[in-house]
Amino acid sequence: MADLQVRAGPESIEAVAAGEAVCRYRFAPGLWKPYVQVLRLPGGPNLLDDAPADHPHHHGLWFGHGRLEDASGGLHDVWLERAGCGRIVHLDLTAAPTGWVARAEWRAADGRPLARDRRSFRFEVGGDSVVLALEYELEGPGVRLRGTNEAGLPLLRPAPWIAARGGGRAHDSEGREGESGIFGQPAGWVDCSGPGGGLRVHGDPGNLGRPERWFVRDYGPFGPNDGHFDPEPRPLPLRLKYTVVAHRGQGAGR
Repeated sequence: MADLQVRAGPESIEAVAAGEAVCRYRFAPGLWKPYVQVLRLPGGPNLLDDAPADHPHHHGLWFGHGRLEDASGGLHDVWLERAGCGRIVHLDLTAAPTGWVARAEWRAADGRPLARDRRSFRFEVGGDSVVLALEYELEGPGVRLRGTNEAGLPLLRPAPWIAARGGGRAHDSEGREGESGIFGQPAGWVDCSGPGGGLRVHGDPGNLGRPERWFVRDYGPFGPNDGHFDPEPRPLPLRLKYTVVAHRGQGAGR
């Protein structure tokens, strides 16, 4: 396992291995939401895409929800980035030897607090992989998440060459491939990769007590979004765990 350093700045924090940032988390003032901008192996390209032209509100690996219902029944969009939408505002961050813990507040378009989250990032760096253990907690009195495809806790926007339309390949733990095979199906993990490497996201059995259903698009974005396929709103609090693996080549997963 490679030595890891954590390097914090005023607007971002990085996990550094072999002299390179293998992960960068941005939380600068003025952002609509904090997010992971860079995830890569030492010596390799960034495996994430930030604000692509077709979806400028997509940012690497990020959190948000397009139909958040407050205690009075009002609906809020904390996903898109335009007038009338809410924001996720960075509150604070604590660095640790192998990662960091950040907190953020979800706010309505008028600035009213709706919910708060806690996101924990822990890294292991090997010769052929960077493993991110991600824990996410979201709390808000009386708040519920209604089903929508415009949501992710988290969602990933991989680099264009990883997406199926860019020559990459998406497959899951059950042997299914592509958007047509994986979308809405339960799986233990989903992998999107190209010849230069890929990203695999593993769910945790403790999240729902069963495999989660996945949102996967051939043009790029993928992630667990069981709520999109469930007619019942999900009340807070939520406690979620995922493992995100940046790996070399188009491996079959593990």
